[in-house]
Amino acid sequence: MKNPLNSGLSAGALIAPAEETGSEMLMGALVTEERTGKEDEYTNSALRVEPGKGITGRYDKTHLVPFAEQYWIFKPIVQAISGLRLAQMKAGEELPVWDLGGHRYGAQICYEAIFPEISREIARKGATFTVNISNDGWFKSSGELDQVLAMARFRSIENRIQVVRATNTGISAFIEPTGRLQKVLEVDGKVKEVGGVLAGRIKVTKVSSPYRALGDWVKWAGLAAALAALLGRIFVDRYKRSP
Repeated sequence: MKNPLNSGLSAGALIAPAEETGSEMLMGALVTEERTGKEDEYTNSALRVEPGKGITGRYDKTHLVPFAEQYWIFKPIVQAISGLRLAQMKAGEELPVWDLGGHRYGAQICYEAIFPEISREIARKGATFTVNISNDGWFKSSGELDQVLAMARFRSIENRIQVVRATNTGISAFIEPTGRLQKVLEVDGKVKEVGGVLAGRIKVTKVSSPYRALGDWVKWAGLAAALAALLGRIFVDRYKRSP
């Protein structure tokens, strides 16, 4: 069945880089689905583009940003006051993984890299790495960029998978399954508000992790252990010190 995205107005611009380089690519795109008699639907999407095949995969962002992609009751309020019609995004429902060179990978868009459950589900579907694409130009050179990178490193540690961060202004990086920064895009000594090309080799491991297997039970078990240790220090040590 022919993918309708390959015949869209912007399809040529999306497909051309993959054709020119002969390499599979992951592209970020705003996908508009026109609906007769209804409002058009918009998704913040990642598109898989293969040379000679065009667009062969699509991931729609599942965790939308409040007040930027999801407006709830504010949409009619803003329209009533200003006359502006905010275009609310439609959330995706699936987390697809795709084959590449005998391995599998998934996509995450923007701040989805900070949510453990998304990375875990991708890993549980057999992915050995994830690609996190993001428009980080909003944050200029502020500390938010460092924070998101740090959280992305935790996702790699939790699931023992490589994470590739590809951003338009930095911080772009290859993160190993151990959380170590393998490579960071640096231009003239800067890693923020920069653009360029970063090449790296994906490190593949078959090692799993307790979090990938058990999910949030690991988190709650760790919290219970910490609480038990704290209570032990408070009450047991107090008992030992009493005359």
